[in-house]
Amino acid sequence: GFIPLILILSFVPMLYSYVYYRNQIKNGTADQNDVVMVQSHKKVTKVSMVIGCVAIVFAALLLFTGKFEIEFGEVSFTIDSVYWSDSIVNYEDIDYIEYREKDDPKAASSRTFGYGSFTLLMGEFKNQEFGRYTRYSHIACDSCVVITVDEKILVINGKDDAQIFNP
Repeated sequence: GFIPLILILSFVPMLYSYVYYRNQIKNGTADQNDVVMVQSHKKVTKVSMVIGCVAIVFAALLLFTGKFEIEFGEVSFTIDSVYWSDSIVNYEDIDYIEYREKDDPKAASSRTFGYGSFTLLMGEFKNQEFGRYTRYSHIACDSCVVITVDEKILVINGKDDAQIFNP
């Protein structure tokens, strides 16, 4: 939602300006020689173009990358993630575990802080059922495991249903 909106709001005025300029040249109301750019404006334009390209590449990387992996140990499991904080859960601190076949991570939940992309949701969330909770989930997977740890909720899943039970 937000990044595509920013890109559209940035590029629509530039595209309109370019089309308007090309139409003026085509209709003879403007001449290419009318546009005189001083050297300092050329540098600013080049720097702006570079910064814009870097921002687009950075946004694309964030939207299409990121991951988390769950590593099970003898006394705890660790969630190692990229773009969000890691988490360690001691087995003895687990109060309750529930498997849910159908979980829509976007339904009635809102991310209060964290990372979201086309494939992942990680961070702090809030909904009516859990209140504030932590989520590490793949959007494509319909199932999840809800874990209560010291009265805090942790929701995790895998890339698919099989990955939840076969790490």
